[in-house]
Amino acid sequence: MALSTLTEAGVLAALAEFDELGRDAFLARYGFRKSKSYFLVRNGQRYDSKAIAGVAVAFSQPGTDALSASAFSGGEATVQAALNRLGFEVVYEPSRNPDWSRDELILAFDFYMRHRDRMPDKSTADVLDLSKEISKLGKLIHAHADETFRNANGVYMKAMNFRRFDPNFRETGRAGLSRGGHGDELVWRDFVDAPGALAAAAAAIRSTLALVDEDEEIAEQLAQPLEDDFAEATEGGLVTRLHRTRERNKAIVKRKKEAVARQRGRLICEACEFDFEGRYGDRGRGFIECHHVRPVSELTGQSLTRLNDLALLCSNCHRMVHAKAPWLSLVELRALIERGAGLN
Repeated sequence: MALSTLTEAGVLAALAEFDELGRDAFLARYGFRKSKSYFLVRNGQRYDSKAIAGVAVAFSQPGTDALSASAFSGGEATVQAALNRLGFEVVYEPSRNPDWSRDELILAFDFYMRHRDRMPDKSTADVLDLSKEISKLGKLIHAHADETFRNANGVYMKAMNFRRFDPNFRETGRAGLSRGGHGDELVWRDFVDAPGALAAAAAAIRSTLALVDEDEEIAEQLAQPLEDDFAEATEGGLVTRLHRTRERNKAIVKRKKEAVARQRGRLICEACEFDFEGRYGDRGRGFIECHHVRPVSELTGQSLTRLNDLALLCSNCHRMVHAKAPWLSLVELRALIERGAGLN
């Protein structure tokens, strides 16, 4: 049955079944793979255009079967043309894995440094485990689920990219893989002479990933992008997001404010001593932000936030702490304020 028999009603029925079953179940029922490039877009949602067209044939001509995936080809000249003819929008979005995040690069570099003298073959369990780990991390950060995403071959090549910076490797007369992004060089520069910091950063990322498996609410929070004015910590975006969830925990923040109010009688910024109530009266009473003072590399999935882990900061000081990487400690922030005020 040709795609020329498609009707608008048939396509709408296929879309309704897709919504009812969900993508994976719909594709499995009819034997289609996920689209890599062409998607039907309706009400802001993307549908696998070839699968929709094949199934819509059955709804368009009652008594006939849906087309199998092997019975026709997808693409601009076939599926897109047929669906466009009926007024449906089909977009071309070629599959492309997103750039490597700093978090992923840290795990790859940690792997490289642990096997620096003798890299394992790409088919070994070590590489396969790294692929699974980075794929899990990448899907959380990028929301990317392509079957080729961070596969063993890809993560092995990424680890090999670090050889082009490695003087030990260059001494052998070889140059290493030339391809790679600027992030590779930054991670090399930040951690090559700080093995302890690298190990701590990688451990913090892995621990946070473990936390994702245990707490669905935390997983949803960690999938949220950072604010535009919030710089990633040196350890990467995932642990930075964990840091933000700890700072925004309403229960612990409330307890911190209550404890400080009882002890000092008012809430003031621990860096610049700004007093919201003193400046704004009743409107500012109880208003101040909490900053998590522990290094993000120590925010393991098993650790709990204690009151002493939090400091009260005004909005401006809190933004300055996180404006650039590496973040400022409270001591550094206070020194910066004093220098700005001409007190030093």
